[in-house]
Amino acid sequence: MRFDVQSYKNQSFRLRAAAFSPSGPALSFGDKRINDIFNGGLNSHAMHEIYGPSAVGLTSMIASFTTGKIIWIRSKNQLRQLNPNGIIGLKRNINKYINVFSESKNILWATEQAARSGACNVVIAELPQSPDFVSSRRLQLVAREQGTLVIALPNNDKNIPPSAAETRLYATSIPRSINEAPRFHIDLFKNKNGTKFSWEMEWHGPKDRFSMVSQYSNRSNYAPLPHMAG
Repeated sequence: MRFDVQSYKNQSFRLRAAAFSPSGPALSFGDKRINDIFNGGLNSHAMHEIYGPSAVGLTSMIASFTTGKIIWIRSKNQLRQLNPNGIIGLKRNINKYINVFSESKNILWATEQAARSGACNVVIAELPQSPDFVSSRRLQLVAREQGTLVIALPNNDKNIPPSAAETRLYATSIPRSINEAPRFHIDLFKNKNGTKFSWEMEWHGPKDRFSMVSQYSNRSNYAPLPHMAG
């Protein structure tokens, strides 16, 4: 196969241009106080990383704000599966979700290809570990170029390498009774468009929104933070 130099140059130019393009439309959390932490809302044309035991649940709720198809990529050896009843509980059409099962070593490649395809608005990837800086930069550039929301869910929370992700969060759920709204503790330990922050928020499913319950400071209080690079 002949290597097309001009095509390679054109693609490189588009990716460099995307790196300096303005942020995409912001996804509103439904509470101005939360949106303000992200300088107006979560950038929907960027790559974000969410860690912690409640990463999947929080991501499902964030994805419910979006329109269009959602590609969810995970290892074919992953025992935990998405719960259709949970998706229906978010009052979302389960047919908008496309499940992709991949070899663990190919998930990053599959994520980039899905984001580049234009077949969806959101790509969610459950990763065995944090992407390195080069891989995260590729995902961030493709997300900006294609106007796709990319959310990585790495399955580790120690010795996390530097990342080009726009934001990095750590999410844990707060025990509640069955009749109470789900509540999360969020530590935002990287934020390109704002400041580090910690807060608690509740999910109000019928209204498709979060509300801030309390805030702590202008930087993350997450205990393993020293292990986490920007």
